[in-house]
Amino acid sequence: MSDRGSTEESSARGPHVSLAKILAALAVVTAAAVAGVLYLSASGAAGTSVRVALLSSAKLDPAVRAGLVRAAREVGVDASTLVEISAVGGGLSERAVIAGKGEGGALNVAFFGGRSHTGFSPAGELVNSGKALFISVATAGEPTTVRQVGVIGLVRSDVERIIVDSTDGDSTTIPLTRWGPDGYAFFATDSSDPLSFPSLVRAYGPDGALVGEQKVNIAPPCPPADPGCLSE
Repeated sequence: MSDRGSTEESSARGPHVSLAKILAALAVVTAAAVAGVLYLSASGAAGTSVRVALLSSAKLDPAVRAGLVRAAREVGVDASTLVEISAVGGGLSERAVIAGKGEGGALNVAFFGGRSHTGFSPAGELVNSGKALFISVATAGEPTTVRQVGVIGLVRSDVERIIVDSTDGDSTTIPLTRWGPDGYAFFATDSSDPLSFPSLVRAYGPDGALVGEQKVNIAPPCPPADPGCLSE
């Protein structure tokens, strides 16, 4: 079985959050360290989560946790500030956002998809005045067949609702986890039913207007005619 992650990226740079604000938020993290979970909002749709937890308390394979810590340190993110946000699933099926304090106090995020994760980037580079929504897509299955699709995302502070359209035409509102001093919000969802694979993510502002949307790429890594493409 293979597992792969991909991201939709934006090169525009956004403002960095202040160090004082990050430290204030981290004080809340420290106060809740014994419990591990910072807060748990009302439960949402099946296959979704609105949890925020210290990375050290997250139920991850130790090797995976160590890899995330290394990736954070490589770009100057303080590993002691890392938290796991909106985790869904478990083990090789887990999808989550990993966030922590980077250079200048900027909130940096990475997207975790079971076996793999993206690098860390400032949240302000991924969403900004011109881009309300950023998603990372993690798929699992055989080289020519996708068996599972996860979507992990980040939105601007003005986004109040996320709706995910599935391949069967249904639409589901996904709970947002709003965390950090700048009001960024995070979400994750996952499906192993081909009929309910996510196909489009839509973001809506406070007035109900559509402020962003992103198609979900669920193509397998190899074409049917070349099932061995990953080993080439």
